[in-house]
Amino acid sequence: MGDIRGEDQALKERNEQWSTKGRQILTVRIPAVINRLSVLLDSEPWTSYKPPFENAEIVIDPVCCHADIADDDDTDSAENGGDEPGKSKKCHMKIHAAVPINTKLVELSSIVSDYLMETLDDVSNLRAWVNLLVPKVEDGNNFGVGIQNMVMQTMIHVEKRCGDGLESITSYHNKRGHLVAKLTASPHVADYRQAIVFLDRHAFFSFRLLLISMAHTYSSLYQKMMKNLDKIEQPRSNNASNMY
Repeated sequence: MGDIRGEDQALKERNEQWSTKGRQILTVRIPAVINRLSVLLDSEPWTSYKPPFENAEIVIDPVCCHADIADDDDTDSAENGGDEPGKSKKCHMKIHAAVPINTKLVELSSIVSDYLMETLDDVSNLRAWVNLLVPKVEDGNNFGVGIQNMVMQTMIHVEKRCGDGLESITSYHNKRGHLVAKLTASPHVADYRQAIVFLDRHAFFSFRLLLISMAHTYSSLYQKMMKNLDKIEQPRSNNASNMY
């Protein structure tokens, strides 16, 4: 019996921690993130849909690498069943073509991914808090419960948007890698070079839209929760509950 009471007390304390953290995220962290996003979107290069590297050229650089060390006379080595003392060794050098990453775009994508991961963490904690406030199922007087469900649906949308955004960053690097591989294998094909240029431009535009969308969605979530905070925290009034 004592163990059950102890577990109930631990669960109660944990729920109180979730509630404190949820309120802190709603009243402090979310407004701070919205303000930071607003400042960021009002600064270069995010103010324009045109990327800061619009006129950049795709340069193919030769890169030397070491191949496996082999005997100077592979035929003799094979016939003699392996290496022999005194056999000379030689290191083959291979020349590969390499296309540098778009350093500016990598820097910008890192900013976007940081915001997305921060938002995912905050919203998941916020949703856990609202879930704790959902009352038991009853007939009638479910207006406040409906508001809770509406808010949680918005949170789910934000989480999905952030997840898709993180996936798009990974997808960009994957697509660029494939195009770079094709270009270095066939540097005479100008279309591969142009495809990389357009992919970088599209990626910047997508990252910019992600930040704008996140700012709007986050602001909408904040407004919904603050305007209906009393219904979210107390979805059923005591007087109404006594009527049933």
